[in-house]
Amino acid sequence: PSLDKGDYLLSLNRLSAEKGIHDAIDVAVSTNTPIKIVGDDTKVQSQEYVNQIIERCRHSNGLAQYLGLVDSSTKNTLIQKCKALIACPKSNWLEAFGLYAVEAQSCFKPVLALSNGGLNDIIIHGENGYLAPNTERLKPFVEKLDDINPHKCRENVVNRFTKEIMARNYLEMFQKIIDKDNTSFW
Repeated sequence: PSLDKGDYLLSLNRLSAEKGIHDAIDVAVSTNTPIKIVGDDTKVQSQEYVNQIIERCRHSNGLAQYLGLVDSSTKNTLIQKCKALIACPKSNWLEAFGLYAVEAQSCFKPVLALSNGGLNDIIIHGENGYLAPNTERLKPFVEKLDDINPHKCRENVVNRFTKEIMARNYLEMFQKIIDKDNTSFW
């Protein structure tokens, strides 16, 4: 992985309204920051939403670039060369985990995100990225991305999200459920 601090934000999500791709574009454009939009645009609920995102990119004065679905090699290169990953899931959508955030951090990249579901568990505000309750409060953190130590991003993944650690955590959780341990229930 590269420690190159690119000049663009990367939106890496399935292209659907609940993922808030339009909000990520708005954050980038309003902060005069380039953004690349990458994600599956083939298995979507609304082709109209995909078309809206493409149009938003066309009318962004060159700041937003639409790439759509890319292969794994291209995705990895885009992550390695970005400044940060950005995620703006809508509040009516629970972002269960956010694998894209872990992928970015494994490549030494911080994550800008709205506080939502699993992103709250992955991102340690001010250490490996920034969390905010809404896009207006997220915008100022674009200027603070250089304050994030890229090694802290990678360290977060190595210490918390390797396949061995995740497997152990799942096994422990399943055992608690089997044992009817009340701490395992929401």
